[in-house]
Amino acid sequence: MRNRRNFRRSRFDRKFVESSPSKSYGGAKSNSFQSKDGARSFGSNSRPRQSFNRPVRKFGRSRFENRNFDEIIRFIKDSVSKPKAAVVIAQPEEPGQKINDFVMNKALLGNLLEKGFTTATPIQAKAIPAIREGKDILGLANTGTGKTAAYLIPLIEEAVNKRAKTLILVPTRELAIQIKNEIYIFTKAMPIKSEIVIGGAQMYRQIQNLRRNPDFVVGTPGRIKDHKQRGNINIKNYKNIILDEADRMLDMGFIGEIKDLLRERNENVQSLFFSATMDKKVAALIKEFCQDYVTVEIEQQKVTDLIEQKVVNYKHDDLKINLLEDLLKTEGFGKTIIFVNTKHRADKLMKQLNADGFKTDALHGDKSQGLRQKIMRNYKEGSFDHLIATDVAARGIDVKDVTHVINYDVPATIEDYIHRVGRTGRAGKAGTALTLIKE
Repeated sequence: MRNRRNFRRSRFDRKFVESSPSKSYGGAKSNSFQSKDGARSFGSNSRPRQSFNRPVRKFGRSRFENRNFDEIIRFIKDSVSKPKAAVVIAQPEEPGQKINDFVMNKALLGNLLEKGFTTATPIQAKAIPAIREGKDILGLANTGTGKTAAYLIPLIEEAVNKRAKTLILVPTRELAIQIKNEIYIFTKAMPIKSEIVIGGAQMYRQIQNLRRNPDFVVGTPGRIKDHKQRGNINIKNYKNIILDEADRMLDMGFIGEIKDLLRERNENVQSLFFSATMDKKVAALIKEFCQDYVTVEIEQQKVTDLIEQKVVNYKHDDLKINLLEDLLKTEGFGKTIIFVNTKHRADKLMKQLNADGFKTDALHGDKSQGLRQKIMRNYKEGSFDHLIATDVAARGIDVKDVTHVINYDVPATIEDYIHRVGRTGRAGKAGTALTLIKE
């Protein structure tokens, strides 16, 4: 108990010790990421920095980093040496493709134009006509390509003209909220009702809203299954069923819930599957539930030049947290998202950074929905500077002024890396993505 008390006291009483230009983190090579004075390069061959009056804190490689670890490291390093190999942003194939050419409802078109939607993206130009024809769709496109509007535009028009109802399945609460907000923006002053069905929110309120017979229901598979079992949702009532980020849902273990829901579909239902990748799980799901479908694939050739990717090497696990803190002190770091692989590591890192004077908060699946929304609202408003997040919780995060993304833990998959890096460099603004890799 004495050692524990002393440890707690030392965390709050300790003084920051600035390292001299001649000391670094002991990595073999780095991309010469410099501090304010431009004198120190993280990861040089010099001796590791000694930080006095500060307890040693270890963040080693987690078990999640061991899966395909070497392959992921090669991909990241290749992305750094060849920046046009990673984060993809689809561009319109023909500059003359206006959103006016794909929207028939005047009220919907007015709402889109008011929010600055003037040009159709490739996924929209290809998917909207096929969806209007009633075809099942497999859409292969990454986040940021406009896929949500690609299915919302024709289905909103169908809801107005035929009162057709739509069920949208998504992997996370944040993505559900984002899609619900887009429906609200697109359907302003239109006779369209929508409801969000996610865990962490009041079941009673969701039941009340579902009784109002909404045109769109957006939710996570687990909570939708709960409402189905309670008799609040009848899958056969939905003319359209959408799986958004199908690959992510399958990776998260929702395969059983998804199959149970799809087996109860109406015979005439239109099924739309959107996925960033065409892996074996997605292929098997499509084959089982769709005999005749159209594949809409966006060739991802254009890469944003606004994101600078770097690898920052370190040699000693003991100094990893020190490296992160010095990065956050570097001039030019504004809003930052720090990615870790587990909820426990997110909370632990948040406490340590806050104790050292940084303004941070953590976002992960163990937090209630109300708290997660509050954290995101405070982050966007600038109440704190650095958001620590897990991959699952970060799905659906769309903050336009994130200057840096830091992969404190190496991601488990290449797709996770691409998704993480894509949280910066948005809305035409430059961004930097750093990955901490142990030598």
